[in-house]
Amino acid sequence: MSAALALQKTLRAALTADEAFAALIPPANVFDRHGRPERFPCVEIGEAQEVLADLTWDRRHTAVYLTLHAWDCAPGLTGVKRTGEAIRNVVRTMNVDVAPYRCLDLKVRAIRTWRDKDGQESGDQISHGVVQIEALMEDPV
Repeated sequence: MSAALALQKTLRAALTADEAFAALIPPANVFDRHGRPERFPCVEIGEAQEVLADLTWDRRHTAVYLTLHAWDCAPGLTGVKRTGEAIRNVVRTMNVDVAPYRCLDLKVRAIRTWRDKDGQESGDQISHGVVQIEALMEDPV
């Protein structure tokens, strides 16, 4: 299993188990799929990138960048801003056991929110947020 997939699975489990997060986003509305969602509010597990991190001679470290998309169908950006902060709180406090990898560092690098223009053209009031997560993973021996 890739480091990005291991992090995705661990993060989804932590998000859906967190009561404060689940109060904002039902666990069934946290998924990995393409296209604009049909259920709101929701979080889509999005793009990932793995980059070799040459920290030691054995090159067993990988930097993982994972993107989460928060969506809400409501006027304003309040919902996606709250979701972004809830994700940050889960990441800040989650158990960083990402089997079979060892997670050496895990953080929310950035949160960005905006009004979705496609939604405005169709008459919907859709808000979109992007949460960028960064992790430093050590490969299993």
